[in-house]
Amino acid sequence: MRSGEKLAWPQFVYNLLYPAILGSMLYDVLKEAFYLEAFGVAKLLVIAFYCLDYLHLHSHLKTNMPESTTIPRMLIDSAIAVLIGVAYWQVSFEGFDRSMYCLLAVSILILAYPLPRYLRTWPYYGSNTVLLLLVFGMFLFVKLHGITSSWCMPFVYGTPMAWYAFHVFWISRRIGQRTANN
Repeated sequence: MRSGEKLAWPQFVYNLLYPAILGSMLYDVLKEAFYLEAFGVAKLLVIAFYCLDYLHLHSHLKTNMPESTTIPRMLIDSAIAVLIGVAYWQVSFEGFDRSMYCLLAVSILILAYPLPRYLRTWPYYGSNTVLLLLVFGMFLFVKLHGITSSWCMPFVYGTPMAWYAFHVFWISRRIGQRTANN
């Protein structure tokens, strides 16, 4: 596979890398399906976050079409896939801090994602920046106050999921509005 081939790299990222990481996470979580604990709930939330990202890439951003895929998008998508996978595996090893750092990095990459011009608006960037700061602030609050209850973890992990769901559905609405106006 040469680096100049237009179709090979997108197929590698979206048809191999993403499903491989998801399969690995699902295999791991299904081994422990009968033991519902805080770490298990946090793992399921990270998997839901990953699935939402994968569906968003295919349905809204059309990454399955080579003409809509650019090198910066592929690199950011690859980094997001790997970081969410690392966040999941860190939860498996009870590495709460490293896992949250990965999810915060994912949130920053999502804000830096090269969206089409009609999606790049101040309300989009403003609301997502505020939500990102809230996620970071909540994480700092938990860290600084030494809250060690494992049941606060699903709440902390659910917040980036809610932030990303808002992000995805906002983009979906904008795409729908653009389609209806054309």
